[in-house]
Amino acid sequence: MTSHTFRIPSTTRWCFTAVAGATVVLAGLAKAAEPPAPTPVEVQRPADAKKPPTPPRKSPPTRAAREKEELAAREAETSRQIEAFSEAQRKGDVDAAAQAVDRLRSLLPQDSVAMVRRAAWVEQMRGNREMARRLLGQVMAKLPDDLNANMNLALVDAQDGRIKEATTRLRKLKLIHPDAIELDALLAELEGRALVVSRPASGG
Repeated sequence: MTSHTFRIPSTTRWCFTAVAGATVVLAGLAKAAEPPAPTPVEVQRPADAKKPPTPPRKSPPTRAAREKEELAAREAETSRQIEAFSEAQRKGDVDAAAQAVDRLRSLLPQDSVAMVRRAAWVEQMRGNREMARRLLGQVMAKLPDDLNANMNLALVDAQDGRIKEATTRLRKLKLIHPDAIELDALLAELEGRALVVSRPASGG
């Protein structure tokens, strides 16, 4: 058996052996140097672009936080309506004062002194003396020596012809509030030493 080695004009040498008329590739004797594999390139597509971080979801406010916010809003609205009433009272605008009182009724307890004394003023200005008397009585049940409520109740008594009851109330009140100048003025009016007061005293 004869072996022949052939050189193939390429960079690889192969050994061929002829066996029984067949040519069999035995082995690769040499290999050409292969170029380095290319570094893969990462192609960035819009879908692969980095998305901005999602802001953390805010947890819903707790019940205590909601109640605190509601209370703050109610207090702010109450202050606005009290100021609206005071402005209407200074102008003698009974209708605007009544509107403020209606709003206060939805914001304050029904026995709130702040609301009841303002409602009494509106009723007095409208000439509803019995309703005014009842409301002033509610104020004085909590604040028996309240200057404003006692003066206005004295006015209601005087308008009903109860001058003696009115002046007696005011003299007793003078002992508790000796520096109240408006009390002296009202006493003088009710005792005939000045013009009769036709408007209820204002107050907070």
